[in-house]
Amino acid sequence: MRALWKTGSGLFLFSLYMASAQQAVIQKSAAASGLTAEGKTAPTAEPATSISGGTTGEGRLQLDVVVTDLTGKPATNLGLNDFTLRDNNRPTKILSLHAWDAVQKTDPPIEIILILDTVNLGTDQVVFMRQEMAKFLRCNEGRLAQPVSVYIISADGLKARPPITDGNKLAAELDQLGVALRTADLTTGAGADAARFQLSLKWLSALVRRESTKPGRKLVIWGGPGWPSLDGPDYTIPTKMLQGDFNLLVDLSTLLRQGRMTLYSISAAMPAPSGAVKSSRSSDTTSASNLGTTKATPSGIEAFSSASGTSSGKPTGKALDFSWSERDYQHDAGPFQYKTFLKGVKSWDKATPPYLGLKVLATQSGGLVLGPENNLAEQIVKCVEDASSFYRISFDPAKAGRGNEFHELKLEVAQKGLTARTVTNYYSEP
Repeated sequence: MRALWKTGSGLFLFSLYMASAQQAVIQKSAAASGLTAEGKTAPTAEPATSISGGTTGEGRLQLDVVVTDLTGKPATNLGLNDFTLRDNNRPTKILSLHAWDAVQKTDPPIEIILILDTVNLGTDQVVFMRQEMAKFLRCNEGRLAQPVSVYIISADGLKARPPITDGNKLAAELDQLGVALRTADLTTGAGADAARFQLSLKWLSALVRRESTKPGRKLVIWGGPGWPSLDGPDYTIPTKMLQGDFNLLVDLSTLLRQGRMTLYSISAAMPAPSGAVKSSRSSDTTSASNLGTTKATPSGIEAFSSASGTSSGKPTGKALDFSWSERDYQHDAGPFQYKTFLKGVKSWDKATPPYLGLKVLATQSGGLVLGPENNLAEQIVKCVEDASSFYRISFDPAKAGRGNEFHELKLEVAQKGLTARTVTNYYSEP
């Protein structure tokens, strides 16, 4: 949980991380937002357990691995001796390796999770993202190779559609979904950036905790470049408050790995060139009249109907604009600046907000950061390709010398031209 305070010296972002309180908020939000399906209560996630707690059979730590060649094609038929693992730069023995390809079926099947982010995208961007998701769902005449679920993230809460393999049905439900605009106080200013940062991580945490209770591998595709990085002169974070963000980072990192969730980011083109049409976000102030009303549907996704009675969710009176505003671009420090923060956080006093960015978390989970381009449906297909062929390895990590000890992982493939993507770090306990 975070509170924003204004002082004479600037904006302070206070982090108050209390696991029990946060879990209570998550459970309350889930109940209020339709997170349960068919009237059933969503299972409560267990706290992240220590990787040194011991398991039976294989190594105590397991990783899903995707290997591709220079063209992005999956590499198959690799064996244990083809991989080299280093933990904090020390050679580490891989104890087991399992391989799956397009022919073999996993049990349970890999789940694809699409996230429509209405907190950080402008109105037209939300419409375009929704249309491109529907386009993906209708591929192959709507016959989905994996079950797909959809989450809608908004300022009002987190909505979910349980996974199905009928792409046409899911696309039709998305077509009926209107644009869920942010509330008026999330439109401009440093305080709005901090609010989007807070909301995004709140709902990401709720989603990860819920999905981590389910067995099997999950590919989580976030529709958008993520939330503001809060990296700049407008933001000051007291040193004593960094511990909360560090705890959240450790928790997300651990639950993503243990829950077998790989995170992806897809995004449309940005920023606007000089002299281009102003971003839709600058005109994204909302009122009761243009928000319309929402109606709950049995699917769990809210269907949207405007005040005038239409439900297309299409913008009117102007061309679609998918660009970020000048201010947005500055506060995200550019679409590729996230690479500066990929090395991870070793101690709580270094846990500044950019290390909690979507693109950072996605890369560290073994996922992809795609875009900015306007071929969003193709970007989704690229992410889903990771389900066609992958490996799962296990190893025993060295005993930690202290709590939340940071470990950097490097997995290499002997064959030239092949690249392995997997979790890049983890936190261990004594």
